[in-house]
Amino acid sequence: MDYSGEQPLLGQHKSSDSGRRKCFNSCLTVCACIVFIAMLIPLLIYYIYPRAPTASISRTYTDIVLYRYPRSVYFNITHVVTVYNPNYVAVTADDIAIDVYYQDPSLYRYSRSYIGSAKMDSIKLAGHQNTTFNMKIIVTSYDSNVYSDIQSDSTYGSGMVPVFTVGNMTVTHLKFTFSLTIQDNGRFQIKED
Repeated sequence: MDYSGEQPLLGQHKSSDSGRRKCFNSCLTVCACIVFIAMLIPLLIYYIYPRAPTASISRTYTDIVLYRYPRSVYFNITHVVTVYNPNYVAVTADDIAIDVYYQDPSLYRYSRSYIGSAKMDSIKLAGHQNTTFNMKIIVTSYDSNVYSDIQSDSTYGSGMVPVFTVGNMTVTHLKFTFSLTIQDNGRFQIKED
């Protein structure tokens, strides 16, 4: 018998170019998929990962009236609230509530008399931009202590009354919850009727 190289030796395999090419293409496809996924994951994290929005009051409009009969103080306060949503998707702000306090100027930070509060429906916050909305607070206080303090303060304070408002709103994105605080502190003109 003539064994002139037509058959491989024991332990050797006959290979073809098409088999090598299939193996190379499979490895190349797997590597390309791994690289694609490795690049896609950080991009998804960057665009989807929740970031905390920020809220501020840009302007406040007030109408505060001191009524002699019945002895009461009427507060009509409108805050222009701006919320910046740094997320790339829209989120909703829920549980929006704000409290109003009269602040005794002689005991500036230590004495606050609660006047009332207001609540608001949910607001849709557009993705990656500012959303501005008005928050209206209408409260009438019949508390005699608040009435007498505001009356004396308006008499001796050039008709200006210190009012402090503080509120909260809850923003939820991908099961992450952020609580935002909005507040305003200022002296506002009061009218007597």
